[in-house]
Amino acid sequence: MKTEGEYGPKMRALPTPRMQRFVLALLEQGKRNQTAAYIAAGYAGKSRNALHANACLLAHDTRIQEALQEEAGRRTKDLLPLALHTIEAIVADPQHKDAAKVALSIMDRAGLHSMTEQKVTVGLANDTEMMARIRLLAERNGIPLVQLLGDRMAKAVEAPMIDVTPVEDDEEY
Repeated sequence: MKTEGEYGPKMRALPTPRMQRFVLALLEQGKRNQTAAYIAAGYAGKSRNALHANACLLAHDTRIQEALQEEAGRRTKDLLPLALHTIEAIVADPQHKDAAKVALSIMDRAGLHSMTEQKVTVGLANDTEMMARIRLLAERNGIPLVQLLGDRMAKAVEAPMIDVTPVEDDEEY
């Protein structure tokens, strides 16, 4: 077992060494058996059901969850040299079934991303209220519709529209 100085801040923040052992037992087992990890950490209970219930409660404790994430992240970083060696071996063998996928993935991570293009069309032609507002604002500001919107849209706006001029109301609410 590690000494306390080798743990990250979330593991060190756990209030008991048993909780730390629980986190390590969960990560070591390779399957999801919270009860087994609970027992391996040194916890006991009066019945199998009590052990299971307490293990589930402990596994869902926010402090345990954060410590699990921290320790799993540390272990993942420890695997980087092995992962890099595996990637190099795959790329070095162009006949490998995953060589193209790995090569593209490396290029993506190196900043040579594939280009994608999206075309977004916003249609105002059927929005009569918005067209009337555009025409009103253009007239108020002395801007020709053709200059503002282009030929095709200007013709759509110049078509008869509903009146959107604000009505002054004498009634008080």
